[in-house]
Amino acid sequence: VFGIFPDLLAYSLVNPGVAAILGDDVKPAELKLWAGVNLPLILSLATFTLGIVIYIYRQSLRDRLAAMGERAISLDRGWDRVLGGLKATAAWQTRVIQSGVLRHYLFITFATLFVAVGGTLLARGGFNVDVSMPDMLLKHWVVILLIFAGAMLTLTTSSRIAAIAGLGAVGIGVALIFIIFGAPDVAITQLLVETLVVVLFGVAALKLPKLDPGGEKTHRPLDALLAIGIGVVVTLVLLMVTDGPLDRRLTTYFETASWPDAFGRNIVNVILVDFRALDTFGEIAVVVIAALGAFALLKGRKTEEEKP
Repeated sequence: VFGIFPDLLAYSLVNPGVAAILGDDVKPAELKLWAGVNLPLILSLATFTLGIVIYIYRQSLRDRLAAMGERAISLDRGWDRVLGGLKATAAWQTRVIQSGVLRHYLFITFATLFVAVGGTLLARGGFNVDVSMPDMLLKHWVVILLIFAGAMLTLTTSSRIAAIAGLGAVGIGVALIFIIFGAPDVAITQLLVETLVVVLFGVAALKLPKLDPGGEKTHRPLDALLAIGIGVVVTLVLLMVTDGPLDRRLTTYFETASWPDAFGRNIVNVILVDFRALDTFGEIAVVVIAALGAFALLKGRKTEEEKP
């Protein structure tokens, strides 16, 4: 309506408002339906032409714009890809770490220990230890040979019972080391628990299927390298600990306080039943719990065999 009758607004509303803002000398605007061929007309025709072309090719333009939008960088799309990558990584590490295979769990645990301990020691200056051969008695060599023979039997045998016996020999050798170096309480605990473990493993081995000699051959070289690496790292760590200066403050304290505080001249017994009574109670609890577990397993097996 106002395009056909422009004077309804031009002279009654637009011009007075502009004059009030800019001054009285403002030239009034002239509105015409036809002003000849000029730049506004050409731009208007170009706009209409461009609109008609876009309408005709609208579907093709939509497809091209959609394709360009998929290739363009977008924070929303980037966030979605980050979440997708995180989900894929979580699924991958779950398949590797939580595979349900006991061998994989052990391998990952020991590999992490090897990398963490070995890497830390290397970063702190390496393994500075004295590797000279100490003076060893015959009993030391006997214990070393016992442990070595038990380990070799476990590695080379194809029988579960023989492998369990080899592990038991290693455990007995460790108990003998405790005895040689003056820790009879730890040695007794180790011996009792080792005996129960051998018995329990032997009972369980009778219920397990036969070993497949060729089932794990592909993994044995890698397992052997990891075992050697763990053994070397732990041995070097122990050598570093024993090579350092010995802090004798606790030794001196127990020597001087054994008789005045606990009325005992046998320092080892006083430490076990007085100074470290709670620790000794814990060792006793371990032995008792292991014995109860063995009794429950053997009793359950006997009850099943007695059923008609």
